[in-house]
Amino acid sequence: MSFMGLRHKGVEILYPEEWNAVVDGLDILYGYVSDLEARTVKKEDLTRLDSDIIPDQDNIRSLGDPERKWKEIQAHYGYFDDNVYVQGKRVLKDEDPIFLADIYEEAKWKITYAVDSSKATTTLDLLREYTESIREEVKAIRSRTESIEQHVITIESYTESIERETREIRKTTTVIEQRVATIESYTQRIEDHLSYFREKAMTEQGVKVVITEPKVMDVDTLRTESTETGEINTAVETPPKTLLTPPSGKRISTRGVYIFSDSTAGEIEVRFGISNKLVAKIYCSRYYNVTLPEIHLLGLPDEPLIMYWQDLSINAKIFWVIRYKIEE
Repeated sequence: MSFMGLRHKGVEILYPEEWNAVVDGLDILYGYVSDLEARTVKKEDLTRLDSDIIPDQDNIRSLGDPERKWKEIQAHYGYFDDNVYVQGKRVLKDEDPIFLADIYEEAKWKITYAVDSSKATTTLDLLREYTESIREEVKAIRSRTESIEQHVITIESYTESIERETREIRKTTTVIEQRVATIESYTQRIEDHLSYFREKAMTEQGVKVVITEPKVMDVDTLRTESTETGEINTAVETPPKTLLTPPSGKRISTRGVYIFSDSTAGEIEVRFGISNKLVAKIYCSRYYNVTLPEIHLLGLPDEPLIMYWQDLSINAKIFWVIRYKIEE
């Protein structure tokens, strides 16, 4: 039976009141259908609206629900009379009361995380890192310095050994040169003796012989020449150093001057003390000895021979030999 009291029939007679009820029902259905079409929103109309969406009642209708949410909402402004929640947390508004208990744990975690993350960039930690880096560099430099010092010590040891050997060689050379000079002096004297006796024998045999002045001087030298020697240690002695002083009223006449030194720098010279006449000089940076076997210089009465030196090697030594005669 329909809501209007009509029943299904087979071939029974349709009474007028029943037919009228059918007509009324069709009118009612038409009215419903017309009103439904007027109130129905089509899908294609929802994709692009040309009017506002306004609910029929205030604070009753919802847009979406907890299980079926809109993915994104694009808008220029939003006005909310009550609360707004973001990711399950209420957004604080101006003048809202803040309860520390509500934010304590999260704030504590965030502050701790921030402090731990910033430790490496604090000034103190940076200074510590720089200090440690500098310490490592200093250690490396010390290691290299110690290695260099060991090499320097080794080189100094070799240098000292070479210098000692050089001094020994110079001393040996000096001794050899002294002996050679002595041998040459004796050889010359022997030759003078032989010449003297040969000329004397020829004279006695009636042969006329002219003895030249140099020969006379050589024969005279054999009888009257003197030699003085000495060694000067510049570590304890300072210039000038008097080498030889003639007897009162007498003069020194040089015959030969020899100077030897182990210095590798500076100058050494021998002069007459009053006239400042230069007798001999040695430039130690170039030569370690000077040998003047035949030098005849005459000093003033009472004039000594003096040795001067300057800029010599530390603790250098000087050996000297002077052949001379004393004259009126």
